[in-house]
Amino acid sequence: MPQLIALALAGAAAFAGYKWVKKQNELVAAKRKAAQPADSPRNLGDLVWDESAGAYRPRQDS
Repeated sequence: MPQLIALALAGAAAFAGYKWVKKQNELVAAKRKAAQPADSPRNLGDLVWDESAGAYRPRQDS
């Protein structure tokens, strides 16, 4: 009979551990999703060719 009680306690502990790990994974996933930048592209406005750099740059209105 003591073996049955020990087995039941071990099963309950394993189940509680599983639920705790699952909850922690959900919390981490929510934090990672909140920390991700938006996938939408940014509007940089009009681009102009910069001869000295050899690349397009946002227009500097000054």
